[in-house]
Amino acid sequence: MIAEAAKHNLLQGCPGELFFWRSRAQSEVDLVVKTGDQLHAYEIKWQPKRIATRAFAGMYAVEVELISSQDFLTSTLWAVWK
Repeated sequence: MIAEAAKHNLLQGCPGELFFWRSRAQSEVDLVVKTGDQLHAYEIKWQPKRIATRAFAGMYAVEVELISSQDFLTSTLWAVWK
């Protein structure tokens, strides 16, 4: 999923910066896309399940979207580059 996002970003002319985020307490977010001054955050799981993303949301005031194998094509990730 990360490789597909990186490939899509490259094909779009690299408008977004791609990051992985982890706090000192080991909370993590799998993919953070920064386009201009906007952040979009994604947690990627095979099965849809509850995720704990309060640390990132509290620090950056950005909700983390869950992407699972059932909805990866319809997630908002692909709209970030439009």
